[in-house]
Amino acid sequence: MITNKDRSKYFGASDTSKIVGNWDTKTFMELYLVKLGVAENNFTNTYLMAGNAYERKIAESLGLKMKFDRCIKLPKLRLRVNLDAETKDCIYEIKTHKATEKEWRPPTSYIQQCQVQMFATGKHKCKLVAYPMTEENYENFFLEVDREKVEVFDIPYDEQWVKNEYLPRLVYLAECLKKRKTPNMREFKERNNV
Repeated sequence: MITNKDRSKYFGASDTSKIVGNWDTKTFMELYLVKLGVAENNFTNTYLMAGNAYERKIAESLGLKMKFDRCIKLPKLRLRVNLDAETKDCIYEIKTHKATEKEWRPPTSYIQQCQVQMFATGKHKCKLVAYPMTEENYENFFLEVDREKVEVFDIPYDEQWVKNEYLPRLVYLAECLKKRKTPNMREFKERNNV
């Protein structure tokens, strides 16, 4: 688990849904103020703490030789990507979710996060590894991971989405961050003929 909690100066892969989303929202502006370094987001709760506590155990349950917690920086793009785990040719993004009766599928925001991780690493193979958490898991972070419950989803690389949707927005936002100016969707669209 990456321990540096400073989120300023760089956008992360987990910010992707906000980067490609609506910039005219309070949520986006809260994120952008953190990136400028004028605000902090120290929000945490039991679910986030449990996810962090179980992350390595979930990855290790796969039984693969892995490297953990690599940070990749692409300064020109103001992009910093923190990887949970990786092998020589594959990224492993670890997620937890609340166990329910119905089948769980990765939300779009997780898939977009994986796209950015693949872009940043040049590894175009990613597996999203999810673990259904019970109330007992949330109450006791020291429980073992049940390998039978681990869910693995292959996330194919979408180069067109990265190139046409994500990168133009990231380039513009990186420029705004460098100049310390507020992003403007109208200006972005005019510059990019959108």
